[in-house]
Amino acid sequence: MSSALLALLTGVLAACSNQTAASASPPRELRMSALAVADPLIKAAYSRVRNVTIKITSPGGASITNLNDLQQGVTDIVIPLIQQIGSGFLIVGVAGFVIAFVLLVSSWLVTGSKRQSGKIVQIPTQVA
Repeated sequence: MSSALLALLTGVLAACSNQTAASASPPRELRMSALAVADPLIKAAYSRVRNVTIKITSPGGASITNLNDLQQGVTDIVIPLIQQIGSGFLIVGVAGFVIAFVLLVSSWLVTGSKRQSGKIVQIPTQVA
Protein backbone atom coordinates (compact mmCIF):
# COMPACT_ATOMS: atom_id res chain seq x y z
CA MET A 1 0.00 0.00 0.00
CA SER A 2 2.79 2.39 0.89
CA SER A 3 4.67 1.72 -2.35
CA ALA A 4 1.49 2.23 -4.40
CA LEU A 5 0.87 5.54 -2.64
CA LEU A 6 4.47 6.55 -3.23
CA ALA A 7 4.24 5.67 -6.92
CA LEU A 8 1.00 7.63 -7.29
CA LEU A 9 2.38 10.63 -5.42
CA THR A 10 5.61 10.60 -7.42
CA GLY A 11 3.66 10.50 -10.70
CA VAL A 12 1.39 13.35 -9.68
CA LEU A 13 4.26 15.46 -8.43
CA ALA A 14 6.30 14.77 -11.56
CA ALA A 15 3.38 15.88 -13.73
CA CYS A 16 3.04 19.05 -11.67
CA SER A 17 6.75 19.81 -11.91
CA ASN A 18 6.90 19.85 -15.74
CA GLN A 19 6.02 23.52 -15.86
CA THR A 20 8.42 25.98 -17.41
CA ALA A 21 9.79 29.00 -15.62
CA ALA A 22 7.89 31.31 -17.99
CA SER A 23 4.56 29.87 -16.89
CA ALA A 24 5.18 30.10 -13.17
CA SER A 25 2.08 29.00 -11.34
CA PRO A 26 1.07 29.87 -7.81
CA PRO A 27 2.15 27.39 -5.14
CA ARG A 28 -0.10 24.36 -4.83
CA GLU A 29 -1.04 23.04 -1.43
CA LEU A 30 -1.16 19.29 -0.78
CA ARG A 31 -3.14 18.17 2.23
CA MET A 32 -1.71 15.15 4.00
CA SER A 33 -1.82 13.57 7.40
CA ALA A 34 1.18 13.93 9.69
CA LEU A 35 1.72 10.18 9.43
CA ALA A 36 2.09 10.38 5.64
CA VAL A 37 4.33 13.45 5.80
CA ALA A 38 6.67 11.65 8.21
CA ASP A 39 7.31 8.86 5.68
CA PRO A 40 10.84 9.45 4.34
CA LEU A 41 10.00 8.17 0.84
CA ILE A 42 7.07 10.54 0.47
CA LYS A 43 9.10 13.39 1.98
CA ALA A 44 11.86 12.79 -0.57
CA ALA A 45 9.35 12.74 -3.42
CA TYR A 46 7.63 16.02 -2.68
CA SER A 47 10.82 17.84 -1.66
CA ARG A 48 11.98 17.69 -5.31
CA VAL A 49 8.93 19.46 -6.70
CA ARG A 50 8.71 23.24 -7.06
CA ASN A 51 5.72 25.29 -5.95
CA VAL A 52 4.28 22.59 -3.70
CA THR A 53 3.66 23.05 -0.02
CA ILE A 54 2.38 20.40 2.36
CA LYS A 55 -0.37 21.20 4.82
CA ILE A 56 -0.75 18.75 7.68
CA THR A 57 -4.46 18.21 8.21
CA SER A 58 -4.56 15.62 10.97
CA PRO A 59 -2.08 13.95 13.31
CA GLY A 60 -2.64 10.54 11.73
CA GLY A 61 -5.05 8.57 9.65
CA ALA A 62 -7.41 10.24 7.23
CA SER A 63 -6.61 13.70 5.93
CA ILE A 64 -10.30 14.55 5.47
CA THR A 65 -11.73 15.44 8.85
CA ASN A 66 -14.77 17.55 7.90
CA LEU A 67 -17.02 18.35 4.96
CA ASN A 68 -15.06 21.45 3.98
CA ASP A 69 -11.93 19.34 3.51
CA LEU A 70 -13.93 16.86 1.43
CA GLN A 71 -15.35 19.66 -0.72
CA GLN A 72 -11.89 21.18 -1.22
CA GLY A 73 -10.41 17.78 -2.10
CA VAL A 74 -13.12 17.01 -4.64
CA THR A 75 -12.73 20.48 -6.14
CA ASP A 76 -8.96 20.05 -6.38
CA ILE A 77 -9.44 16.82 -8.32
CA VAL A 78 -12.47 17.63 -10.47
CA ILE A 79 -11.41 21.01 -11.91
CA PRO A 80 -8.18 19.77 -13.57
CA LEU A 81 -9.99 16.62 -14.71
CA ILE A 82 -12.73 18.63 -16.43
CA GLN A 83 -10.10 20.89 -18.00
CA GLN A 84 -8.29 17.86 -19.45
CA ILE A 85 -11.54 16.41 -20.81
CA GLY A 86 -12.40 19.77 -22.38
CA SER A 87 -8.96 19.94 -23.98
CA GLY A 88 -9.48 16.46 -25.39
CA PHE A 89 -12.80 17.46 -26.95
CA LEU A 90 -11.19 20.56 -28.40
CA ILE A 91 -8.35 18.57 -29.96
CA VAL A 92 -10.76 16.02 -31.45
CA GLY A 93 -12.93 18.81 -32.85
CA VAL A 94 -9.97 20.57 -34.44
CA ALA A 95 -8.70 17.31 -35.94
CA GLY A 96 -12.16 16.55 -37.38
CA PHE A 97 -12.36 20.04 -38.87
CA VAL A 98 -8.91 19.72 -40.48
CA ILE A 99 -9.75 16.33 -42.00
CA ALA A 100 -13.09 17.60 -43.35
CA PHE A 101 -11.45 20.73 -44.76
CA VAL A 102 -8.69 18.73 -46.51
CA LEU A 103 -11.27 16.38 -48.05
CA LEU A 104 -13.39 19.30 -49.21
CA VAL A 105 -10.46 21.15 -50.77
CA SER A 106 -9.15 17.99 -52.43
CA SER A 107 -12.60 17.33 -53.93
CA TRP A 108 -12.55 20.82 -55.47
CA LEU A 109 -9.09 20.28 -56.95
CA VAL A 110 -9.96 17.06 -58.74
CA THR A 111 -11.51 17.87 -62.11
CA GLY A 112 -14.19 15.79 -63.78
CA SER A 113 -11.76 14.25 -66.25
CA LYS A 114 -9.54 12.98 -63.44
CA ARG A 115 -12.40 11.28 -61.68
CA GLN A 116 -12.82 7.70 -62.70
CA SER A 117 -16.29 6.43 -62.94
CA GLY A 118 -16.99 2.76 -62.90
CA LYS A 119 -18.47 1.04 -65.92
CA ILE A 120 -21.95 -0.27 -65.58
CA VAL A 121 -22.27 -3.72 -67.06
CA GLN A 122 -25.59 -5.39 -67.53
CA ILE A 123 -25.59 -9.13 -67.71
CA PRO A 124 -28.67 -10.63 -69.33
CA THR A 125 -30.32 -13.34 -67.33
CA GLN A 126 -32.59 -16.09 -68.52
CA VAL A 127 -35.85 -16.56 -66.77
CA ALA A 128 -36.96 -20.14 -66.75
